[in-house]
Amino acid sequence: MSGTEQPSPKRTGGLFHLYRENPVLLTLSIIMFTNMLGFGMIVPVIPLYGRTFDVSSTMIGLLVTSFGVARLVFNLPAGRLADRIGRRKLLIAGPLISSVGAALAFLSPDYWLLVAALSIQGVGSAVYATAAMTTLADISTDANRGRMMSLHQGSLLLGSAFGPTIGGIIGGFFGLQSVFLAAIFMYLAVAFLAFTRVEETLQREVSDGGRRGRSAAGASALGLLLNFSFLAVAMVSMMVFFTRTGARATVVPLRGAEDLFMSPTMIGALLTVAAILNVLALPLAGWGIDTFGRKNMIVPSIMISGVGVFIMATAPSVPLMFLGIAIYGAGTGVAGPAPAAYVADLARGRNYGATLGLFRTMSDAGFVLGPILLGWLSDLRSFSFALYVNAALLVIVGILFGIFAKEARREDDDDSEEEEAASSESESKDSARR
Repeated sequence: MSGTEQPSPKRTGGLFHLYRENPVLLTLSIIMFTNMLGFGMIVPVIPLYGRTFDVSSTMIGLLVTSFGVARLVFNLPAGRLADRIGRRKLLIAGPLISSVGAALAFLSPDYWLLVAALSIQGVGSAVYATAAMTTLADISTDANRGRMMSLHQGSLLLGSAFGPTIGGIIGGFFGLQSVFLAAIFMYLAVAFLAFTRVEETLQREVSDGGRRGRSAAGASALGLLLNFSFLAVAMVSMMVFFTRTGARATVVPLRGAEDLFMSPTMIGALLTVAAILNVLALPLAGWGIDTFGRKNMIVPSIMISGVGVFIMATAPSVPLMFLGIAIYGAGTGVAGPAPAAYVADLARGRNYGATLGLFRTMSDAGFVLGPILLGWLSDLRSFSFALYVNAALLVIVGILFGIFAKEARREDDDDSEEEEAASSESESKDSARR
């Protein structure tokens, strides 16, 4: 595509255009929303249910972490399996595995079986989420991948936002165990939708091989470990997850309660603001990612997130705390989907499952480490100190990514080079005839 040509319709089409053009995208969005609704319902009851087994706070922490650790371990195997047996089977198997874990949690007579049950749900989450992201990479193009990833991220965030509220209501009226029973039905509904509405997309890499498979730049997942651009964007995503679980979900509520004397209702409203800004930023984020490039959106978004965390660290009042989390929420609304689109570009249509599985593994390391490291820093110094460190890490990672990472080569760039090469070859032949 030359610089004077107009953008393609796929790049300028609206969100509903993407849903009409890619029915699988709509199905995946509904499935992701339902899946995250199921998991979100059990989040608020995990610590409370764990307490019923008369265990320490440390053991409760292990209980909460078990889900993330299992997901961390199984992301890469799930990605490799998606490349081997296909995406659809894993989209069905993931929620079925999670339903088994929820059933064990519902029936668990002791603490350790509950840990095992949550770990099984983590395995199911890894299998489903990796397969879903890989499917999105299959059906998207460089021109619309940012918007498609943003829509998928939006469904995830909406499910995560509504799930805890619904879970709290169910647990309050029918008992803590009943939430796991409700989650079972959610997971089974997801599996049914995947079984009846999703077609296999793995063959797209073959049938569309002209564009997706032709590039010699497609690298294996292990080869990407030697690619600094991949490592840099994985660090960005790791810090997004690190901040989400370490700052937003752990330190910020504690600082609000203990330093600013915020009530539980105010803290809930504070976290809701972050979720709302996340969702509101996604449409603009998807358009910007596809229009200006992945790197050009990642760098400012991660910096904005760092500014928001810094304001929350210094905030002497509740209004400034709300301002900080609003800025943070807007920044992570972009920083969430952009790295995944960047990694899919790097993969160049080969080994999507293994590549995205490795990416998710490194991202989930932040999910697990965030609460542990920031909690330790809070005990060592203060809540503000922990948030200062978090803000500094976000800015440092953003700077390193901006300096050293290269914008991934895109399909339209390859098309332009091929057109130029063909034109040059034609001109050479004409000169030879003369």
